[in-house]
Amino acid sequence: MPKNSEFVKFDKVDKSYDGKVLVVKDLNLNIAEGEFITMLGPSGSGKTTCLMMLAGFETPTNGEIYLDSNPISNIPPHKRGIGMVFQNYALFPHMPVLNISPSFMNFHDLIFNTNTLINLISFHYSK
Repeated sequence: MPKNSEFVKFDKVDKSYDGKVLVVKDLNLNIAEGEFITMLGPSGSGKTTCLMMLAGFETPTNGEIYLDSNPISNIPPHKRGIGMVFQNYALFPHMPVLNISPSFMNFHDLIFNTNTLINLISFHYSK
């Protein structure tokens, strides 16, 4: 069976916290089934906001997010099957950076990346 080229789809997604300033503007992004992506940008560029919307902890101001062709913007986080880990070395102050990542390699549905500039996410999907 061919992989879904739009397994995760952000369709014209905007996000504003104050109703004035858009922190995410007109995001159109397709992520194929099984594909890994990185989101790279400076602080305040909307990376975490996009991940929070995908995971269901924030809702888009406009537009829709789809998972396997189904709209998910109104589905609660615990019913989405998506995991998210915040990156912060301060969570493990007793461990050298090179030892942090291998400690998470047991997780099949979650990828933890120790690089502070890159957020790497994994989407849980049925085989």
